[in-house]
Amino acid sequence: MEIGTLAGVPLAAIAEVFNEAFSDYKIKFNVNEHFLLTKFAAENIKPEASAGAFVGGRLVGFLLHGLDQTGGIKYVFNAGTGVVPPYRGQQIAQKMYTYILPLLKEQGYRHHQLEVLNDNLPAIHIYKNMGFTAVREIASFKGIPQVAGIHNVAVKEVGGTDWDFVATCATVQPTWQNNWQCIERAKGRHRFFEAYAGDERTGFAIYDTFNGRTKQFGVKPEWRRKGVGSAIFGHLATLGEINFVNYDLSDKGGVNFFRKIGLEEYFGQYEMKMYY
Repeated sequence: MEIGTLAGVPLAAIAEVFNEAFSDYKIKFNVNEHFLLTKFAAENIKPEASAGAFVGGRLVGFLLHGLDQTGGIKYVFNAGTGVVPPYRGQQIAQKMYTYILPLLKEQGYRHHQLEVLNDNLPAIHIYKNMGFTAVREIASFKGIPQVAGIHNVAVKEVGGTDWDFVATCATVQPTWQNNWQCIERAKGRHRFFEAYAGDERTGFAIYDTFNGRTKQFGVKPEWRRKGVGSAIFGHLATLGEINFVNYDLSDKGGVNFFRKIGLEEYFGQYEMKMYY
């Protein structure tokens, strides 16, 4: 077995191994080259910063890394780790990390983060042994919201997001795939909505047309519990079932709101971080 980067590995080969590696996963995947191309662009996944395990030249495991920089600090996001079933139990994930971490460190990337299902105990054990620590619990919600008509709030589609306004609505930080950098890198596939009470802007939501997910949502503090959130989700429901992935459970108000309008939690994860 050889460990190397994914530089030069065709997307078709990565897609094939991705599907095989996640064939028995709790969350079902069936990806193709187009899906990966879109994912790589939005999450800034770099093959040269990612690792692969090869047997006889065939890819059997992968570690996808997205890169970003904020405030002069370089970050690495594990956008997916997988090993095909016949090669599990051989510490391949650890070997890929052992190979790629020093290369990233040389380039100044020392802050690492990932997300792992909270019931995937083997993976959690591996990541903890690598030096990762769970820093918060996140969960995903879906369903058709049960909301009454809100007559004093209008929801309008706009051409983009005013991130300064978003900051005034924020209660928690979004996860990597929902952050403003990923959204801006794939701006063309998103739809942006704002809520108004008269002329006053009161809330917002960002919807990803590629996967049907709500990426971000917020209401100005002084307008909470006044129907703005219900108006926003009532509007989003016209686009299909709500699917809000990886929301910070420390926001009790937001979580209670999701449950109140009838959304159900369908899986939970830990966000884990490491400084190497």
